[in-house]
Amino acid sequence: MIRVNDVIEIESIQYRVVQLFGCLALLIPMNGQSVYLISMDADELNESLSKGKVLLKEDKWIALQYKSLSDNMLKAAEASYQAILPIVSNPMLYTSDGRRKLVQAYAKGDRLEERRLNQLIGIYWRRGQSKYALVPDYGKNTGHTSSGAKRGRKGRENANGTALNPFILNAMDEASRKYNEHRGMTRLKDVYEEMCNAIRASIESAGNESRNEGSGNEEESIHSQLPSYHQFYYYYRTRYGTLAKDAKSSDSESVK
Repeated sequence: MIRVNDVIEIESIQYRVVQLFGCLALLIPMNGQSVYLISMDADELNESLSKGKVLLKEDKWIALQYKSLSDNMLKAAEASYQAILPIVSNPMLYTSDGRRKLVQAYAKGDRLEERRLNQLIGIYWRRGQSKYALVPDYGKNTGHTSSGAKRGRKGRENANGTALNPFILNAMDEASRKYNEHRGMTRLKDVYEEMCNAIRASIESAGNESRNEGSGNEEESIHSQLPSYHQFYYYYRTRYGTLAKDAKSSDSESVK
């Protein structure tokens, strides 16, 4: 089932689920700077998800909530968050006309401030709707050091994982439940590895139909069908972990 803050892919375009109102899902494209939301039928999205027509994707911004951040980065994020907090806490935000009026009211006639607030709201929506979403993009210099070494973050092995079809989603759900039942006696990483072994065994038992016979490398083909740890980690946190509690709290506040 699709939940608030999920990143989904529809016809090769990724969206963030910004809010759910009954059967109405409000989405924002992950690419671009527009703050206009797209409305879709939540029931149809869930049905398409179960059929593999809509894919649940890894949230690349979730790592911001668990990485070590400097005091300056946290201070800047907090300042930006406080600037838009009165706006993003108002239900009027979810209509284009309501958002426009709210932004204009808090900008007090300053067009530059109005533009800044809209940019912050767009970033806030696209990156997970928490103050950590507003951490400045420090460290994105892609130039070279004086020694010629490439700047920037190193890539992560198997970061992309695989398409989260119903089979993979069911495996992740079972693994998440198992971890919850045995929390304190096992690590999430161990549960993930056990889950991948089970998926691997299922693929191998299915025979050549589940393998890329033309690749010449069966092990590589099977590996490409396994979810990454970050995909599983995000799934667990949003369904059973602290982010699930935050989502429930947000839903209850919106009802009020």
